[in-house]
Amino acid sequence: MKKQMYYAIGFLILTLIIATIGYKVLIGEDATYFDCFYMTIITLSTVGYGETVDLTGNTPARVFTIVLILVGMSNLIFVLTAITSSLIDGQLNRYLRRKKMKKIISHLNDHLIVCGAGNTGHHIIQELYNTKKSFVVIEENKDVFEDLQNRYLDIICIHGDATKDEVLEEAGVEHAKAIAAVLPYDKDNLFLTITAKQLNPNVRIISKIMNLENKRKLIRAGASSIVPPQFIGALRLVSEMVRPKVVGFLDNMLRDKKNLRIEEIKIPKNSWTIGKTLQQLDLRAKVGLQVLAFQDPVSQAYNYAPKSDDTIHEDMVLITLGEPDQIAQLEKFIG
Repeated sequence: MKKQMYYAIGFLILTLIIATIGYKVLIGEDATYFDCFYMTIITLSTVGYGETVDLTGNTPARVFTIVLILVGMSNLIFVLTAITSSLIDGQLNRYLRRKKMKKIISHLNDHLIVCGAGNTGHHIIQELYNTKKSFVVIEENKDVFEDLQNRYLDIICIHGDATKDEVLEEAGVEHAKAIAAVLPYDKDNLFLTITAKQLNPNVRIISKIMNLENKRKLIRAGASSIVPPQFIGALRLVSEMVRPKVVGFLDNMLRDKKNLRIEEIKIPKNSWTIGKTLQQLDLRAKVGLQVLAFQDPVSQAYNYAPKSDDTIHEDMVLITLGEPDQIAQLEKFIG
């Protein structure tokens, strides 16, 4: 629709220019270019003020006027219709999209919220999208917000300031599992953390930090984990030097078309698997996955070499490797 509107506007401007020159050629020195332009405008708009220059007896000029009315008016009506339709459709689409989005968010539970879709946020969104997680994005920059909606047509994205109560509430913070605070500045992430913790004291907040001196402030504000990009980048560089094969393995896994991921599965209360051994579950045969490691619910220690006779306990966290669909199948199998 926009492309057609631009073409129509361009054709209308071209019509004005050609019509002005046409009148000048047909009328001659009896009219100035402004008189001819004025004649063009009152002809196209049909306001009927009367001819600036008398066209009596000038048959070619009158025929030209008839053609101009037929061609110009049709184009003018199309331009006005296109502009009106574009405005109405745009507002209607935004209203319907927002209404649909609110309905979807109202049914979300234990979802994730990404606050900020900048450089760091973009990679987080890509990973959550690839692994089919339930998440909501909050972005204040209008250009970034529109680009995000065009790139991911089916994600839930809210245009607003993530540090404001009403925006977080619209994102369903009361029922969220975790928040990624990746706003550009530490002070914004700090304020976001305080606001989110007031709305949902149980939500887990993972915050980006640019200045390590602010780490203690974010922790006191309620952040569950702090991630300094410079520190993570330095660890990556060291890993590339001392264990390149391991890094290559993880990179290939992340780029794999099957979206293989290392995931954690928490054993829920009253799960039928509690008290069973890994051998009895036989996850390899029934789900196609195997347990790489698990975290003990009491000691919080990790067992990196699970044995077949290890017993499943309530709140135990299983670490496994698989595709998103397999992970979902495993969660359903355990639950």
